[in-house]
Amino acid sequence: MVINAVGGKSWRIGKKYLGLFVSLNNLLDIEYKTGGFEQGWNANYPSLKTDVNHPTRRFGPKYWYGRGATYFINLNLRF
Repeated sequence: MVINAVGGKSWRIGKKYLGLFVSLNNLLDIEYKTGGFEQGWNANYPSLKTDVNHPTRRFGPKYWYGRGATYFINLNLRF
């Protein structure tokens, strides 16, 4: 489970606006692996065997890794 918190506030100062936006992602600070797909290629047993026996697979599954908590702050002035 990933828990995110997002919020913002703006203030009118005369004829201008000051805004603040904050985003806190992955609040539990969990590193995880998700997604995954295999690249398309001309597959046959000899090619697969060669690829699997290689130290680094060229056509193995690809994943997206969550790296832990991230933070974003945006301060803006509209005039």
